[in-house]
Amino acid sequence: MCDNPGVPPIPTHPEAHLVVTVLRSHRTGVLLTSEVRPCPTVIDPIGGVLIVPMAEHELELESATLFVPDESADSLQILALPIASVPATDTDSDRFRAAHGTPEPVGLYRLKIDGARLGSSVIDGPDIDLRDPFATESASLRRALNADRKVLGRACGFLNLNLGLRDGDTPVALSVDPEGIDLKGPTGIARYKFQRAARSPEELRSFAGMLLPFDPEQTQV
Repeated sequence: MCDNPGVPPIPTHPEAHLVVTVLRSHRTGVLLTSEVRPCPTVIDPIGGVLIVPMAEHELELESATLFVPDESADSLQILALPIASVPATDTDSDRFRAAHGTPEPVGLYRLKIDGARLGSSVIDGPDIDLRDPFATESASLRRALNADRKVLGRACGFLNLNLGLRDGDTPVALSVDPEGIDLKGPTGIARYKFQRAARSPEELRSFAGMLLPFDPEQTQV
């Protein structure tokens, strides 16, 4: 574990960060259990946990595979342990509903990740750290983005983010993390991806600046 709480811990596997990048970049996957079905996802940035909907019979399985973003040979494969997963918290559920709506008729669970396969690389579950080291700043930025959603909508249009916005529509910023921002509009979720991962709270605010409304009373970015 890194001694500096503001810096992410160095992963054991050199490609673990690529798994984290893929999971942060996509909010849909395909879950293979006893059946094959689409599987929307969200991330708890504090606990570093992936939250997914699962049916009761799926929770009896000892293993399953989540393909992200789709079922193909080139996709990230998350090796999961449904039987070891635990129910989502109220905060998890609120985060999921904001992104995807109510997951009826199945429940939400914090997915236990056993490992991952990306190309020819196999990464152990403990190396996949989805925690946001700048979670406090990320939450503050999300609130700032949503403070004036009309301005946010104009910024999304300027950046050509495909959210299906029409006259009168406004987007909502769902989450901010060191690698980008998830935004939701009438046609679904779009990702504003930073050129590289932020390495400090100051960099995070600077990278998010293109979407932030200008406020002369606040620190300029």
